[in-house]
Amino acid sequence: MMFKLSQREGKKGITLDLRVSPGAKKDEFAGIHDNRFRVKIAAKAVDGAANAALLKFISASFSVPLANVHILSGKSGRLKSVFVASTATGAVEQDNGQKHLAAIAEKLTRTNSD
Repeated sequence: MMFKLSQREGKKGITLDLRVSPGAKKDEFAGIHDNRFRVKIAAKAVDGAANAALLKFISASFSVPLANVHILSGKSGRLKSVFVASTATGAVEQDNGQKHLAAIAEKLTRTNSD
């Protein structure tokens, strides 16, 4: 399966384009949809709970502090752009963020083809 992910890597971090589904059984990367990573979040979309849970999930996934993860657009919708700022110890440093995204995409591609 060929696809082009809509992530961009900048000097200070990376921007992830996501399709988020709140109210799931657990927080997880769940596939690729329209060139976006699909993310399932257990929290419901009430009073910002799903957005807060999404930020925590992305923070943990990239091993960066929660303060380094920000929603750039889509705060009230399913389609979101999330910025993950680089740290000296996190997965986003140098090209590790790109490698981490590639590993997630490869895993999702294998899962979707099974």
